[in-house]
Amino acid sequence: MVAEPGPRQNFWTRLRAHLDICGTDNAPLLIILGSHKLGRIPVADIETVVSQDPAFACLAGAGDVWIYASSIVHASNATESPTTPGFCKLITQTPSFLLA
Repeated sequence: MVAEPGPRQNFWTRLRAHLDICGTDNAPLLIILGSHKLGRIPVADIETVVSQDPAFACLAGAGDVWIYASSIVHASNATESPTTPGFCKLITQTPSFLLA
């Protein structure tokens, strides 16, 4: 997780627009639901947070958009798809008040 400094940690929201299908074998975004509510998590504590809740795979179709808090614990594995080397996505970080 890339943590924004200080109390503005939950100020940023990410938009992830999928240009291609992203299934379980194509490196979907993995998130720990609710982890954005935990505040700043020290790097040493990430494994503990991840072990307490299963990761949720954010599957997507072409044209789907995921909107999530930048401070949520997230990751992605390498693609396992033999036919698709990866997928195109556009990620932008936006101040949350612009989405209200």
